Amino acid sequence: MKKKIIVLSLAAVLCAVLVVVGTLAYFTDSETATNTFTVGDLDITLTETEWDPDAAHKVVPGANFDKNPVVTLDAGSEDAWIRAQFVFDAKTDSQQAALEALVGSGKITLTGLAGDGWLKDGAYYYYTVKLEDETGKNATSALFTDVNISGAGVSVADLAGISGGFDVIVTAQAVQVISDSYAADFAAAAADLAALGA
Repeated sequence: MKKKIIVLSLAAVLCAVLVVVGTLAYFTDSETATNTFTVGDLDITLTETEWDPDAAHKVVPGANFDKNPVVTLDAGSEDAWIRAQFVFDAKTDSQQAALEALVGSGKITLTGLAGDGWLKDGAYYYYTVKLEDETGKNATSALFTDVNISGAGVSVADLAGISGGFDVIVTAQAVQVISDSYAADFAAAAADLAALGA
C-alpha cells in the first residue's frame, strides 16, 4: 500500500510539473531577427569637356579659355550632394599677389560662374539639386564656362606681374544624401571632410 501511495504521489507530482511546464511554454516565446547593414559607395568624377590640355593658353589681353568644370556621379553610387571651390594659383608669392589684384579688379573673370543649380555659400559653391544614379540626373551643370583675360580694360602692363602664368584649380566634394538639405548633410559630414583634408 505504501508503494501504491508513493507511485500515485510521484504520478501526481509528474502531472503537476507537466502542467507547469506546458503553461510556461504556452505563455512564452522567442524570435530572432537579423538585420544586415551595408556601407554605401560614393564616387564622383570632375571633368572639363571644353578644356583642351594640348592648346596654348597664352595669358594676353582679350584671351578667353573654355573651361567648364562638371561633376558627375559615377554609376553605382549613392545619391549625393555636391560642392565645389576654385582657386587662382600663381607660381610665386609676388605673382600670386598680382593675380589676386587682377581677379579682384575684374580684369580676370570666370564667365557663367555659379550657373544653373549652383549657390555660393562661404568658400564653396553648392549644387542645390541632388545627383542620382540615373541618366540625366547624375551630373551638375558647369560651375563656370570660361576664363577671361579681358575684363575692365586689362593691358599687357597689368599682366606683367603674372608672367609665370597661373592655374585655376577646381576641387569638388560629395556627401551622401541623408536629408532634403544639402547644407544639413554637409554640416553633418564636416568632421569626415576635415579628416580627409578637405
